Amino acid sequence: TDMSMYRLRNSIQLSDIPPLNEKRRSKVIAVVSDSSDVRSSDIASQLAKTFSTSTMETLLIETTTENDTATNGSPGWCDYVARNDRTVGRDNSGLSVMTVGNQLNSAEEQMSLAQVRGAVTSLSADYDVIVINVGPAARNIASDFILAQCDIALVVTRPASPTAGLRRTITHLKSLAPHRVRLVMSEM
Repeated sequence: TDMSMYRLRNSIQLSDIPPLNEKRRSKVIAVVSDSSDVRSSDIASQLAKTFSTSTMETLLIETTTENDTATNGSPGWCDYVARNDRTVGRDNSGLSVMTVGNQLNSAEEQMSLAQVRGAVTSLSADYDVIVINVGPAARNIASDFILAQCDIALVVTRPASPTAGLRRTITHLKSLAPHRVRLVMSEM
């Protein structure tokens, strides 16, 4: 798996996809899954770690609670978007991580596109790469706002996943981030 993550990282680095916003310093990568059965947090974390080992300042943002360590009582992504309360920690490997935070339910319902755009733009000043774990696509309007701000959207699926869910996910993503969708198969 490590080698495939390095290949994925290299493909992203070499891709000719233009940045969504020329003023942003960092490349913003959203990782989404085609169903709640597929854990996109594993792929997002592994991908972020490969970028950080290539001397790129990398931030992993968790926007779901699918990762057991996503909520630790500290302010996180939702708190940052809603109130500009920024807390970034480090995991055991030294990767910068912003957890989902405390205000998940109320904050996600109240996030605006302008707030998400401002948060991503502000964070991009400090990082070369931002990997955002979005979880299942179309789970709420806040996840759509994140996807609309990404340079690349990676869809994580399993070979055995039903094609109808995958088709729905890709169609939805193409409406939000045309020409920025890539597919990642995973044996998780």
